[in-house]
Amino acid sequence: MSLKCVLWDFGDTLAEEHWMQRSFPGVPDWPRVWSEFMSSELADSWSLGRLDTLAVVTPVATRLAVSPESVFEHMQRCCSVIRFFEAPLEVTKRSSLPQAIVTINPDGFSKLIVPQHKLDRIFRPIVTSWEERTLDKGVLAPIEQSFA
Repeated sequence: MSLKCVLWDFGDTLAEEHWMQRSFPGVPDWPRVWSEFMSSELADSWSLGRLDTLAVVTPVATRLAVSPESVFEHMQRCCSVIRFFEAPLEVTKRSSLPQAIVTINPDGFSKLIVPQHKLDRIFRPIVTSWEERTLDKGVLAPIEQSFA
Protein backbone atom coordinates (compact mmCIF):
# COMPACT_ATOMS: atom_id res chain seq x y z
CA MET A 1 0.00 0.00 0.00
CA SER A 2 1.34 3.46 -0.82
CA LEU A 3 0.62 6.67 1.02
CA LYS A 4 -1.82 9.01 -0.69
CA CYS A 5 -1.65 11.95 1.71
CA VAL A 6 -0.48 13.10 5.13
CA LEU A 7 -3.08 13.75 7.84
CA TRP A 8 -2.32 16.30 10.54
CA ASP A 9 -4.05 17.20 13.77
CA PHE A 10 -3.95 20.91 14.59
CA GLY A 11 -3.59 21.52 18.33
CA ASP A 12 -0.23 20.46 19.78
CA THR A 13 0.78 18.90 16.45
CA LEU A 14 0.93 21.81 14.03
CA ALA A 15 0.48 24.59 16.59
CA GLU A 16 0.70 25.27 20.31
CA GLU A 17 -2.72 24.37 21.68
CA HIS A 18 -3.23 27.08 24.30
CA TRP A 19 -3.62 30.09 22.04
CA MET A 20 -6.90 31.09 23.69
CA GLN A 21 -5.20 31.38 27.10
CA ARG A 22 -3.56 34.69 26.17
CA SER A 23 -4.18 37.59 28.50
CA PHE A 24 -7.40 39.54 28.04
CA PRO A 25 -6.57 43.14 29.04
CA GLY A 26 -8.47 44.08 32.19
CA VAL A 27 -9.97 40.58 32.56
CA PRO A 28 -7.66 38.56 34.81
CA ASP A 29 -10.17 35.66 35.06
CA TRP A 30 -10.04 34.95 31.32
CA PRO A 31 -7.70 31.90 31.46
CA ARG A 32 -9.67 30.24 34.26
CA VAL A 33 -13.10 30.95 32.78
CA TRP A 34 -11.99 29.89 29.30
CA SER A 35 -10.52 26.62 30.66
CA GLU A 36 -13.72 25.89 32.57
CA PHE A 37 -15.76 26.60 29.47
CA MET A 38 -13.58 24.31 27.34
CA SER A 39 -14.18 21.50 29.87
CA SER A 40 -17.96 21.90 29.70
CA GLU A 41 -20.71 20.37 27.57
CA LEU A 42 -21.07 23.76 25.89
CA ALA A 43 -17.61 23.33 24.36
CA ASP A 44 -18.54 19.90 23.00
CA SER A 45 -21.70 21.37 21.48
CA TRP A 46 -19.54 24.04 19.86
CA SER A 47 -17.07 21.48 18.48
CA LEU A 48 -20.00 19.40 17.20
CA GLY A 49 -21.44 22.37 15.32
CA ARG A 50 -24.58 22.53 17.47
CA LEU A 51 -23.56 26.06 18.48
CA ASP A 52 -21.64 28.64 16.50
CA THR A 53 -18.98 31.01 17.79
CA LEU A 54 -21.42 33.87 18.20
CA ALA A 55 -23.62 31.70 20.43
CA VAL A 56 -20.59 30.82 22.54
CA VAL A 57 -19.33 34.33 23.23
CA THR A 58 -22.49 35.34 25.10
CA PRO A 59 -22.23 32.90 28.05
CA VAL A 60 -18.48 33.55 28.30
CA ALA A 61 -19.07 37.31 28.25
CA THR A 62 -21.82 37.02 30.86
CA ARG A 63 -19.55 35.03 33.15
CA LEU A 64 -16.79 37.63 32.80
CA ALA A 65 -19.14 40.66 32.97
CA VAL A 66 -17.89 42.01 29.63
CA SER A 67 -19.58 42.52 26.28
CA PRO A 68 -19.91 39.68 23.78
CA GLU A 69 -18.18 41.95 21.25
CA SER A 70 -15.12 42.27 23.48
CA VAL A 71 -14.96 38.48 23.92
CA PHE A 72 -15.16 37.99 20.15
CA GLU A 73 -12.46 40.61 19.54
CA HIS A 74 -10.22 38.89 22.09
CA MET A 75 -10.81 35.54 20.40
CA GLN A 76 -9.83 37.10 17.06
CA ARG A 77 -6.63 38.50 18.60
CA CYS A 78 -5.76 35.13 20.15
CA CYS A 79 -6.34 33.36 16.84
CA SER A 80 -4.11 35.81 15.01
CA VAL A 81 -1.02 35.07 17.14
CA ILE A 82 -0.95 31.28 17.23
CA ARG A 83 2.54 29.81 17.60
CA PHE A 84 3.12 27.19 14.92
CA PHE A 85 5.73 24.47 15.29
CA GLU A 86 8.52 24.74 12.72
CA ALA A 87 9.30 21.03 12.23
CA PRO A 88 5.83 19.93 11.05
CA LEU A 89 5.54 22.95 8.76
CA GLU A 90 8.89 22.04 7.21
CA VAL A 91 7.57 18.53 6.55
CA THR A 92 4.51 19.98 4.81
CA LYS A 93 6.72 22.14 2.58
CA ARG A 94 9.06 19.29 1.60
CA SER A 95 6.50 16.55 1.07
CA SER A 96 5.22 15.79 -2.40
CA LEU A 97 2.11 14.23 -0.88
CA PRO A 98 -1.09 16.21 -0.33
CA GLN A 99 -1.45 17.51 3.23
CA ALA A 100 -4.74 17.44 5.15
CA ILE A 101 -5.90 18.58 8.58
CA VAL A 102 -8.31 16.34 10.51
CA THR A 103 -9.22 18.10 13.74
CA ILE A 104 -11.69 18.39 16.59
CA ASN A 105 -12.47 22.09 16.40
CA PRO A 106 -15.49 24.42 16.25
CA ASP A 107 -16.54 26.81 13.51
CA GLY A 108 -14.21 29.47 14.93
CA PHE A 109 -11.29 27.39 13.68
CA SER A 110 -12.62 27.49 10.11
CA LYS A 111 -13.72 31.13 10.25
CA LEU A 112 -10.91 32.73 12.26
CA ILE A 113 -7.81 30.54 12.13
CA VAL A 114 -7.87 28.98 8.65
CA PRO A 115 -8.19 32.27 6.72
CA GLN A 116 -5.93 34.26 9.06
CA HIS A 117 -3.07 31.79 8.63
CA LYS A 118 -3.94 30.75 5.06
CA LEU A 119 -4.05 27.09 6.10
CA ASP A 120 -6.25 26.22 3.15
CA ARG A 121 -3.29 26.98 0.85
CA ILE A 122 -1.24 24.21 2.47
CA PHE A 123 -3.84 21.73 3.67
CA ARG A 124 -6.55 20.31 1.43
CA PRO A 125 -8.88 19.21 2.72
CA ILE A 126 -9.42 20.54 6.22
CA VAL A 127 -11.86 18.17 7.94
CA THR A 128 -13.38 19.54 11.14
CA SER A 129 -15.61 18.07 13.81
CA TRP A 130 -18.05 20.97 13.66
CA GLU A 131 -18.73 20.41 9.95
CA GLU A 132 -18.95 16.63 10.21
CA ARG A 133 -20.84 16.68 13.54
CA THR A 134 -18.60 14.17 15.32
CA LEU A 135 -15.86 14.23 17.96
CA ASP A 136 -14.52 10.86 16.76
CA LYS A 137 -11.30 11.20 14.74
CA GLY A 138 -11.79 7.60 13.63
CA VAL A 139 -14.86 8.86 11.76
CA LEU A 140 -13.23 12.10 10.61
CA ALA A 141 -10.06 10.60 9.10
CA PRO A 142 -11.80 8.49 6.44
CA ILE A 143 -13.78 11.54 5.32
CA GLU A 144 -10.51 12.94 4.04
CA GLN A 145 -10.27 9.98 1.67
CA SER A 146 -13.14 11.37 -0.38
CA PHE A 147 -11.01 14.44 -1.16
CA ALA A 148 -7.81 12.60 -2.13
